[in-house]
Amino acid sequence: PSDSVDVDDDSDSAAFRIIKFSANGTIEWQSVFWGSDDDDILSVRETSDNGYIIGAIIDAGEIEKHNKNLKIEIKETKKRGVGEGDDYWVIKTDNKGKVEWQNFYGGEDDDELVEVFQTKDGGYLIYGESDSEKKNEIGSHGGGDYWVIKTDAFGSQEWQKCYGGSGYDEADYAIQTSDNYYYFAGESRSKNGQIKNNIGMKDVWIFKTDVLGNMLWEKSIGSIYDDNIKGFTQTNDGGVVVCGQTYHSVKGYLENADTIYNWVTKLNSLGNVEWNKRLDTNRNNFIISSIPTDN
Repeated sequence: PSDSVDVDDDSDSAAFRIIKFSANGTIEWQSVFWGSDDDDILSVRETSDNGYIIGAIIDAGEIEKHNKNLKIEIKETKKRGVGEGDDYWVIKTDNKGKVEWQNFYGGEDDDELVEVFQTKDGGYLIYGESDSEKKNEIGSHGGGDYWVIKTDAFGSQEWQKCYGGSGYDEADYAIQTSDNYYYFAGESRSKNGQIKNNIGMKDVWIFKTDVLGNMLWEKSIGSIYDDNIKGFTQTNDGGVVVCGQTYHSVKGYLENADTIYNWVTKLNSLGNVEWNKRLDTNRNNFIISSIPTDN
């Protein structure tokens, strides 16, 4: 990806392609985005107008460009993004991959986007993890926070919120419900702030918000050691199912584990645990996702 700044033949430049295929595999069109080796496209989703919303990370800050075609070398400083570390980068295209608009969101440190998706009002929800504490992230708790931004249909910010504590908290999943609430899930190493019941070294942390991002409830799930989230799905009754791995457990929801185990927990829409299961499998078998069924 790139931020509409011309990229010369510097060795660190890279091209990323978005390719549209027909149903039978024929290439219909492709768009090329130029940037550096440190830029990444993280998500691409179709929008209601048959266009696409692209979520990316751009290596922001000032960079030097060298004009190699002159006898006298000229160094030119150009600004990328809005912050100093990595920034969220969101690009909206039409149905042929032509850029309609793009925006950057970030602070003085690294801000790592996970995903962007269109919301029911035609705007967008952008989320990930932020290490910034001063510049554009209002309400930072320190360390790394879940950082969520809600925009209108053209990428203009409507609200933004940081969630977490003073430790490292990383968002992995977000869901908008049919009644316009949001669920968020990820991992947390915090023992304070908005985390009210830390269990171990690293917990799975889930919370629900209203349409404006105000937290309604939060829940930590895990053991006394490290727990990793691997899947997060809304269920037909309005609750959620979270699945992951635990490395050990003596207390908490996942008991009597002395190695790596897969687990699944069901929460209702109020955040109460309805059931949890530890899946006794071979050490090399890992759970990777979950999906709801009709029954």
